[in-house]
Amino acid sequence: MTLNTYGWEQALVPTSPDDPVYPYPRLNFDAVADPAPRTYRAVFLQNEYVQLVVLPELGGRILRWTDRTTGRQLFYANPVIKPTRWGYRGWWLATGGLEWAFPTDEHGLNEYRPWDYQLLWNGIRVWDTDDRTGMKVEVTVQLEAGSSRIAITPYITNPTDEAQPFQFWANAMLTLSDLNLPSTDLTFVLPATEVIVHATGDGALPSPGGLMGWPSYSGRDFSRYP
Repeated sequence: MTLNTYGWEQALVPTSPDDPVYPYPRLNFDAVADPAPRTYRAVFLQNEYVQLVVLPELGGRILRWTDRTTGRQLFYANPVIKPTRWGYRGWWLATGGLEWAFPTDEHGLNEYRPWDYQLLWNGIRVWDTDDRTGMKVEVTVQLEAGSSRIAITPYITNPTDEAQPFQFWANAMLTLSDLNLPSTDLTFVLPATEVIVHATGDGALPSPGGLMGWPSYSGRDFSRYP
């Protein structure tokens, strides 16, 4: 698969042990080159209802999820791969799709680099090892026969003798419309009665880290978009 990609790899800056993101790199944005076509190895999975495109080279993410009955894309189709100033490292590779973020909150530390992968009879298994703790993150993506659903199974392994704090996030960049924008019919269905606020500019919500009811809070239905 060929995608327009900014030349970010040449702008990576090694870190020292006193840097909180060590040994992961920082990025010199002034050294990032203009975008150019780049070819990535892509794994295509499909049944009669869905087609998935997985990019092991970019964090093992699901880049595309297509409803084959309508031709619609479920994820935002980013026209270019571009580093931004978000994320724990001070930069994040804005790619789109469904990314696996580990071991920190938000976008993690290893979404930008190649993950190992293994093809399964009905899906794919991707995995990576955290450079700081040695913890292993693994995600299995499987299609269900005769169904538009997919099964996503994360698995975290700590091979060390010490307890290691971590977070695992699955970040979905949704669109669900023909305009590459979220549809007004979008509904979020989560098997939970409470959620934790990560960040917000809405003064009616709890502050970051606070709990709020799900799907309703203060008379508002947060399962509906917008």
